[in-house]
Amino acid sequence: MPIRGACTSSMLFRRPPAGRFNVSCFGEVSDGGPVARCVAIEHNRAVQMNDKRNAVSHGSIVENAWRRSRRSGISEAVEPGAIALTAINEDSRLQRTADRILHDVVEDLDGESLGVMITDTHGVILQAVAGNYSFADALRHARAEPGMTFAEDVLGANAVGTVIESGLGVHFSGQEHFNESMREFACMAIPIHEQHCHRALGVVNMCAHVSDEQRLSAPFIRSILRQVLQGYADIVDGDRKRLFSRYETACERYGSVVAVSADSLFVSNEAMRTLTADDIRCLQDWVDLPDTRGDDCQNILARGIRIVDMPGDAARFGALFWVPQRRPPVVDEMETKALISSARNRQRIDVIERDAVVQALRVNNGNKMMAARWLGVSRRTIYNKISRFRISTLEYSGELD
Repeated sequence: MPIRGACTSSMLFRRPPAGRFNVSCFGEVSDGGPVARCVAIEHNRAVQMNDKRNAVSHGSIVENAWRRSRRSGISEAVEPGAIALTAINEDSRLQRTADRILHDVVEDLDGESLGVMITDTHGVILQAVAGNYSFADALRHARAEPGMTFAEDVLGANAVGTVIESGLGVHFSGQEHFNESMREFACMAIPIHEQHCHRALGVVNMCAHVSDEQRLSAPFIRSILRQVLQGYADIVDGDRKRLFSRYETACERYGSVVAVSADSLFVSNEAMRTLTADDIRCLQDWVDLPDTRGDDCQNILARGIRIVDMPGDAARFGALFWVPQRRPPVVDEMETKALISSARNRQRIDVIERDAVVQALRVNNGNKMMAARWLGVSRRTIYNKISRFRISTLEYSGELD
């Protein structure tokens, strides 16, 4: 996916007025790695990029990022061209939002040697635009293109990766970047959090050549953030309306209906009488999956899903979840139709799944958020797995070894 560029020219951004710069000095990290310039022009970074109540010094953010980079064992000389691009889910909400918003942003850049990109929570660029062809070529040379990963554990300290790690807005310039190929750029990045639940969605990053650093604008990048949040909310609202429409249609045919997505839940009155709270949570967890292409789902479902009649107790061995059609209060045993696949292999699958969760927790030193990312599932899902499989702290802390 190429980086779009515009050819017209105008001076959209101005140098901030005199007296608005903060100068801080710092030398080297304790482990011997040079952090950045001896003098960092901060341009009120802590105030502009982060909440005043949670302001963190720019120097400490950069130093901590360099420490993490050195601990990860990556080299400053890693060539971005040697890093494989990540496949992008074109149907994800943030991808659709990025495509639409940045299509308009490229007109705002209007010939400037500036670039804007939007990434997901793993630092993968979803879309990138530049104000002119020359800067678009510079970004392309640095591999700042859709599918490229800018996570700290891949390219070291950089604006995008450090925002993901710290959760704070940051401003990196020149030698502050860990990777040598990125040191010709100055970057300003802020996190994207969903408005209502504050769930992390990704990062908005603005960049320029170091010589044009004064053109980076905190108000402008925040205006892009507001557009992204509004665009994302519009897509969520549209998805919710479509889900509700299908829910209403299903209710006319079946009566007992549950429509669920990652952020919406519609339950008919009859379903409320039939299902327990645990059933509802099971359904919500089932849809709380990483972004997946529709073709992938079709391939999985084609492996042999079938409907069978069987005692309710046996349904727990199914490879998929099950929900009873009815639950009479005085009937202990009944037949229910359950959607299952390969019921005979359920116990073996449970063992494999449990071992995978324990291994993920061990590898990540018990950090459940990192273990969830390692497995490619949500944090809520891994908490549910720990509870379901009764995994104790001793099992992944190494004390039983």
